[in-house]
Amino acid sequence: MKKAAYIVPALSLLVSSTLYGCGLDRDMAIDYYNSSKSELESAVAEILENQSADGIALDGILSISYWDGDNTIIEFEVYASGIAPSTTYGGIYYSVSGEPAGFQNTDVTLVETADGWEWQADGGNRGETTHIEGNWYTYEAEL
Repeated sequence: MKKAAYIVPALSLLVSSTLYGCGLDRDMAIDYYNSSKSELESAVAEILENQSADGIALDGILSISYWDGDNTIIEFEVYASGIAPSTTYGGIYYSVSGEPAGFQNTDVTLVETADGWEWQADGGNRGETTHIEGNWYTYEAEL
């Protein structure tokens, strides 16, 4: 019976590792967006009014962040995996200007790809962003 206690978590880790990189996490973020548009829009309006995400929470969202700057964005973290220093974060964000942005509104060069944009930073950090519709984008960052 004790062996089962180790086998189930090991299989879960194997399945998670196998699914990662297959676009399923991005699909999860897009599915969340499609099923929660009105809640997301309400949250964005309140966050922009207050210029802060403090006190805002949505079911299914791990964290919400307000990143001010030339292109203010509001990030909704849908998933995270890994153990520091090798962690992947992903979700959706609202871009006030409608332009794509780097993770946490970091000043990085976005390079256009067939699916969207990608960026790389010092230390091997990298990420990508894709347009959903309007001012909404998905993001994934590997740090």
